[in-house]
Amino acid sequence: MKYGLHYIYWQKDLKCTSYVPYVEKVKSLGFDLLELGDYLILRMPPGEVEALAAASREQHIELSLGLDPPGDCALTDESESVRRKGIAFYSHVFPRLEKLGIRTLGGNLLNAAPRAPLNQYLEKEWEHGIASVQKIGQAAREYGISLNIEICNRFEGHILNTAAQGVEFVKAVDMPNVKILLDTFHMNIEEDSFYKAFLTAGNYLGHVHLGENHRRLPGKGHLPWNEIRDGLKAISYQGGMVMEPLVNAGDELGDCCRIWRDMTDKASAQEMEASAKKAVGFIQYLFE
Repeated sequence: MKYGLHYIYWQKDLKCTSYVPYVEKVKSLGFDLLELGDYLILRMPPGEVEALAAASREQHIELSLGLDPPGDCALTDESESVRRKGIAFYSHVFPRLEKLGIRTLGGNLLNAAPRAPLNQYLEKEWEHGIASVQKIGQAAREYGISLNIEICNRFEGHILNTAAQGVEFVKAVDMPNVKILLDTFHMNIEEDSFYKAFLTAGNYLGHVHLGENHRRLPGKGHLPWNEIRDGLKAISYQGGMVMEPLVNAGDELGDCCRIWRDMTDKASAQEMEASAKKAVGFIQYLFE
């Protein structure tokens, strides 16, 4: 397995100017993978793309990306023009990912505001989502990229909330490079059992996010990590496991992720890095 950390651990907003320093940080802390996010990936000039690719190679750090569609690009929208815009958004990302050596793209791809009456529109959203993801999946396959649709809790999405729903959806998409992403924070809200949810996902599980019940680093909350380990081992999961701690209050994160209080315990930069190093040691010990 490869153990990763999301760059958002150090951020209060989505205004990162360069990912390069985070490559060196995660390497020094004992991680194998750095997960990127937000739309900087699209704004990076060619020189920055080359610098990030070079840093990744030199540090032997694999890169992955989490990317939700912009608000006006919903893949399940009733408007065909909006859905086409969302498909084009993702398709335009793939050439850049190839330059960075990124082979894993995840995110809440079906992120959309629920419409009323929900019970009437949900079936249409499901159908539109399948058709859109099939088109994106085909484009991704040409670059050797896998799509991993994140299964989110009811407060962040209404189409796919459980592993069972995710598996049903990707079975309908029916593409080998389209799988699901399970996040232990979201699972804690929606699943009856971590173990059973991982068994349900089985070979359809392509990526994993690790986070506590309150989105802190693993080991700082009350999640049953032995059960999580046993579930992943039961399906012989060998993919990436990325910690996605959202702990910095204020600015954009306070609004979009509801981080209203400081979750770092007012830690210094050195203490933040020490906590991350301890967390990866905990997960390595747990699984290995």
